[in-house]
Amino acid sequence: MKKYKKAQKAVHYSAVGLGAVAAALSSGAIAASLTGVGVIVGAPVAGFAASTGFASTSLTVLNKKVDHKVDKHLRLLSLATAEHDSINCCVSQAMNNNSVSDKEFN
Repeated sequence: MKKYKKAQKAVHYSAVGLGAVAAALSSGAIAASLTGVGVIVGAPVAGFAASTGFASTSLTVLNKKVDHKVDKHLRLLSLATAEHDSINCCVSQAMNNNSVSDKEFN
C-alpha cells in the first residue's frame, strides 16, 4: 500500500511539473516564432514542448491507474479487517461459553 501511495505522489508531481514545463516552453516557442528569425529556435522548442506535454498526459493516465490500484487495496484491506474482527468476535464468544455452535459460525 505504501509503495502505491509513494508511486502515486511521484507520478502526480511529475505530471504537474511536465505540464508546467510544456506550457512555458510552448508560450516561449510562440513568442520566439513571432519575431521571424526566432522560427529557427522556436520550432525545436515547440517540438520539445509537445513531447513534454505528451509525457505529462501519459503520466496523468498512469496516475489514474495507480489511483485505481490504491482504491482496490484500500477496499481489500477494509474487507479483510472486517472479516478478521468478525472471526475474533465469534472466537471470543466461543471462549466465554466454552462451547462452539454452528449458529455462531454461520
